Amino acid sequence: VRNAMERRGELAILRALGYRRGALFGLMLSEHATLLLMGVVCGAVSACVAVLPSLASPGAEVPYAGIALLIVGIFLSGVAWIGVGCYTATRGALLPSLRNE
Repeated sequence: VRNAMERRGELAILRALGYRRGALFGLMLSEHATLLLMGVVCGAVSACVAVLPSLASPGAEVPYAGIALLIVGIFLSGVAWIGVGCYTATRGALLPSLRNE
């Protein structure tokens, strides 16, 4: 949310150039969702590397479905909160932000 609010001047300029609010929302959502996806993938890979010795031991039972569900849940929750932040940043009057820019 902080990043989106700090970029209100940039959003106001794009809005003045003819971009619609929906296009700005989609642009910001895709930017932040890509960063979230890269973070979740990096975290999941590093977690797998960290527990690899334990997984390699005989008799190790790994709840793959639960882990996958947890990772997907984290990603979907993050996208939802990113959507809230992007909606907050793109709604309202952007003219004061344009004047400050």
